[in-house]
Amino acid sequence: MNNATTSPCPTLLLVESSPEFQTLAKRAIEKGKIEVSLNIANDSHEAIEQLMLKSGEAPSDDSLRTRPDLILLDLAIPEAEAGRVLQTVRENEHLRRIPVIALATSEQERAIAISQGLGANSVMPKPTDLDHLAGALHDLVDYWFRVVALSPRGNWVNKNS
Repeated sequence: MNNATTSPCPTLLLVESSPEFQTLAKRAIEKGKIEVSLNIANDSHEAIEQLMLKSGEAPSDDSLRTRPDLILLDLAIPEAEAGRVLQTVRENEHLRRIPVIALATSEQERAIAISQGLGANSVMPKPTDLDHLAGALHDLVDYWFRVVALSPRGNWVNKNS
């Protein structure tokens, strides 16, 4: 989803309970010189609070700058919480086009299946070191903001064709 008209750089929402991984993500963005704005939610409650207005409604199209352009959702937060974030995003007309990338370890097969069933766009193995995370974030930003875009009708289009 290209948001170039409303923001100088894409905004990522990282839903992650580990302070160590949060710090690693910040360092990876700096090291990789990745042009993104990073917002962090420690759990599903914070994530949903960042996504929704106080009225319980998602921001309308005229307030796109208040929404993330991409959500990185750690499946290591309690399973029901990750599912709640996905469900909130996919059931809301103003949020459903935000790509959600689930971060998983190989031990989370059940959570991976559930996240895909609830509408995660993809599942990515959770990088555990700075270089791998910087590379993964670079690739995600390149793919979601330079290769594909979301048309006004909600269909994915290849920007290179």
